[in-house]
Amino acid sequence: ACLAALEMVRSFKRLRKRWMKEGKEIFNIKIGINTGDMIVGNIGPKHSFDYSVIGAAVNLGVQLRDINKVYMTANHIIISEFTKNELCDNIVTRELDSVRAKGFNKPMAIFEFVGEKDSIVYPKEFLVHFTEGLERYKKMEWDLAIKEFSAGLKVKDDEVSRTYIKRCSL
Repeated sequence: ACLAALEMVRSFKRLRKRWMKEGKEIFNIKIGINTGDMIVGNIGPKHSFDYSVIGAAVNLGVQLRDINKVYMTANHIIISEFTKNELCDNIVTRELDSVRAKGFNKPMAIFEFVGEKDSIVYPKEFLVHFTEGLERYKKMEWDLAIKEFSAGLKVKDDEVSRTYIKRCSL
């Protein structure tokens, strides 16, 4: 699902370029991916059933899609910790935050799906600074977190890092 989402984003970027040249209306896509139990199939009475997917796992995926409005990630793909736990070692993610999703009792970690190891959108040096900044943020070491996020911004422009700097400065 994650690799398919990444290919969707890549294809959409190519399509957007063509649409811009043609003067068509431009929009963005956002993707949320979660792993868990769900019900799939024809739902409803025989005369008006609908093929659908339902369940708490599906609802979390929708919430993750909507969280993209807050975190302006490079690929616009946010995954749950449940999905991250199922990924192979060839996949790169970036922890974004912990959120309390509707329908879940405990906060959960959310991640940006960055890509495959050989084709990620961020320089490794940036990811090192971001990860250290997030660790310092979690420990409430605000000045050290700002220092790491700022160092990362010198390597790569990133809206999420700027958001964390603002949070640390409050």
